Amino acid sequence: MTQHITPFVDYANVAAAADWLGRAFGFVEVLRVVEDDGHVSHAEISLGDDASVLLGGPRGFSDPDGFPYAAVVCRVDDVDAHFAGSIAAGAVIDREIVDEPWGTRMYRCTDPFGHKWMFFTPVREVAPEEWGAVSAAR
Repeated sequence: MTQHITPFVDYANVAAAADWLGRAFGFVEVLRVVEDDGHVSHAEISLGDDASVLLGGPRGFSDPDGFPYAAVVCRVDDVDAHFAGSIAAGAVIDREIVDEPWGTRMYRCTDPFGHKWMFFTPVREVAPEEWGAVSAAR
């Protein structure tokens, strides 16, 4: 089963959050991105095979003022068409469409009510190690 909607939650300390969520709620870490200075900027945790949550940190996807936010990440069939529809409907584009190193084509926007959304279409398979993540043993 492919998960089409994924929550994204910022934490000041992604590594500590991933560890705690594992101990407290039974999440299993799938991967983590460790920056050159040693801090973890991103992690993916899952509950079973079809429920994952993305975690990010202050140097990850936080807003420009450094305030953490939650976003919803959605898989769509055609991100370019979706992008055009979002603009036509009045979404504020926070980040134009870009081909990401992890194999997705993605954009970020804010709806008229202030909520953050990210939409993507997979474009190629890329091993986590190729884009800077480390796969966790499951």
